[in-house]
Amino acid sequence: MFRWVYKWHEKKKKFYEKFPFLHPIISLASIIFWVFAFKSSVLGANNIPSGSMIPTLKIGDFLFVNEMRFNLDIPFTDIPIIKMDIPKRGDIVTFTPPAMFQPDGTYRVSDELVGKTLVKRIVAVPGDTIKVVSNKIFINDVPYPLTRVKDPNELKIIDDLDYSRPKSMLDLFKEKIIDPNTGKIIREHYVLMHKNEERLDDGSFATPIQPVTYYLPAGKYFLMGDNRDNSEDSRFFGPVDIKNIHGKVFLSYFSVNWGDHKYGGNPELFPVFKLFKLLAGQKKGVYVRWDRVFKRIY
Repeated sequence: MFRWVYKWHEKKKKFYEKFPFLHPIISLASIIFWVFAFKSSVLGANNIPSGSMIPTLKIGDFLFVNEMRFNLDIPFTDIPIIKMDIPKRGDIVTFTPPAMFQPDGTYRVSDELVGKTLVKRIVAVPGDTIKVVSNKIFINDVPYPLTRVKDPNELKIIDDLDYSRPKSMLDLFKEKIIDPNTGKIIREHYVLMHKNEERLDDGSFATPIQPVTYYLPAGKYFLMGDNRDNSEDSRFFGPVDIKNIHGKVFLSYFSVNWGDHKYGGNPELFPVFKLFKLLAGQKKGVYVRWDRVFKRIY
């Protein structure tokens, strides 16, 4: 073994003596390869361009994602080497939505989202029968308790939102994700909804609405955004297969209020350009949310 390593080292040394200009190029390429391999299989980084997870995640959050929380994959592939864990009820995860077709040939998910990495919360797991009625979730006919927030101190969350919809038209609720078999509370989090005169304090409507119902077989998960009236999620494109779930979000390492609430098609609004302008002091209304730097996400 040591003899082989010694011979390999000598061959490499002679190669670089013969082609010295290749040494820095190969070294840089090796660094880039291992950085991207690490990002692909161990620790991913994503940013939030839309408001579907408000108020838990904000537009402009930069997230660390534990890519090996569920599987340790071969770098640059979705082929698992070691199975680490399974996604759990209440986890916030990154995933690729299913690109299923409707009878007319169009996607069930918006064209611009096909193949993209999204961030949502798992609200139902394999074996569950989930029913969603006007944003209220029932698992095996057991409801996730949902109550309207009335405490002025908690309602400050709405005042702090960077969201295009007027704050007077928003309702804040608190949802308890529970184990339907034991009733144990797994996670408690805020849910944002658009204000509606027919919506009751428990999130339901006075006028019945046609429910969305799914039974989840093995390997299928139901994901929804915490901004219930502004989220394209499993209510539209159906359950997500475990092989399309990439990792678990656990930290916001940086956060910027971009000021205009959207950046995508216009290169001027691309985050990197805006960040440069922020640092140069050339963009009004853009600032760092220091309270969200290295903030744990649940």
